[in-house]
Amino acid sequence: MGNTLSRMGVVAVVTALLGACSMFGTQKEPVAVAKPAAPKDPWQAIKTELASGASGSSLSVSPQDDGSLKVNLPADASFDKGSSAIKVATQPSLYQLSQCLNRHQDIRLRLVGYSDNSGDADFNVALSKNRARSVSEYLTAHGVDPARLTVDGRGDADPVDDNSSPAGRARNRRVEIFLTQ
Repeated sequence: MGNTLSRMGVVAVVTALLGACSMFGTQKEPVAVAKPAAPKDPWQAIKTELASGASGSSLSVSPQDDGSLKVNLPADASFDKGSSAIKVATQPSLYQLSQCLNRHQDIRLRLVGYSDNSGDADFNVALSKNRARSVSEYLTAHGVDPARLTVDGRGDADPVDDNSSPAGRARNRRVEIFLTQ
């Protein structure tokens, strides 16, 4: 009987080992491997917020080749000739931008002012920089940290319209706003 019990023990151990070994050789169901998602647009939240603006604001955005995002203020509504005072019609758009920027503290801004070609070139460069400063001051008055802003003036360089008409000159009196991360 002792041999029978030891044979049964050996058979049980061998059966258990064979069962365990057979688990290593069996094919398991393939595991689905998640494909990496397409890269998200880092500007999507900003684009959505600015596109769904309050009444009275009219901002549009356009991605730039350098990865920045250009915020476009309403055409020909920003500044009068020879002035760096922001027109009332532009203020709702700037307010909307300031609120968006206050929700996205990691965004930096580059403000670039322009003028039409009326008058002295040196005066136009100073005027264009003052226009960019006016926008900067408006944004900081509405909570945007001034350390996030840089200001530049380009005078009548890079016109967006023909300076031969009053409407074209009005569109050239502008501040371009570039957002970077």
